[in-house]
Amino acid sequence: MVGKVGTGFDDTTRKFLKNRLIRDHGFFKSDKVPDWIHEDYLSTDLPTHFVNQDNMQVVEIRAKGIRNGRLYAPTLKTYRDDKYVKDIDQYQEFLDFDKNLRLDSIKNAQSIIDPRKRMTTVHVLEEYQTKKARIEEINQDLKEKQICIIRGTSDVTIQDLQEIVVSFGGIHVANPGPKTLFVVTGEPKHVKSKSIIKSNKYNVVSADWLIACKNRGKVIPV
Repeated sequence: MVGKVGTGFDDTTRKFLKNRLIRDHGFFKSDKVPDWIHEDYLSTDLPTHFVNQDNMQVVEIRAKGIRNGRLYAPTLKTYRDDKYVKDIDQYQEFLDFDKNLRLDSIKNAQSIIDPRKRMTTVHVLEEYQTKKARIEEINQDLKEKQICIIRGTSDVTIQDLQEIVVSFGGIHVANPGPKTLFVVTGEPKHVKSKSIIKSNKYNVVSADWLIACKNRGKVIPV
């Protein structure tokens, strides 16, 4: 596949991988995509340098979803020395995956319209509410206050932070709005965090603050 992923690795890892990709051969320059890569690409912003086939490296990429047949907000997670190039997902498999996602979306939409399936939807909501009820309440310091959780830390997930908010009687949301009291992030340098901080519209606090509140059993001053 032809694509570009620019986030996810630190400089040290980038340099390490670059040395792997150019070993013995270096990059080769071409005005067109090599014939061993599929031609079904839409972008005109194509690379001009390519990796020799002998130096191809398997990497793990995660994305928020698929939009217009392309990965949306892809991020490099790690490189995989335990995988061979022949074992990775091929372009056709990616297209099949995209197709299945679209079909699932259609089925889900139809299931909401179909009255025979409405009970299933309610059942899921009840399970979710039961799960929320099992979160041990600390107090009501954040009662009905809206807290936006955008990023966790290496040790604490977004779900963990959301549960802390609930334990104080608060309401957690994925994106900030007019009623948002605080925006909590464990990665201030992440692109979404930086964008919100730069907007200067919200009070952005560290995830460590929320964790400290839990440890002390009360909401402490920011």
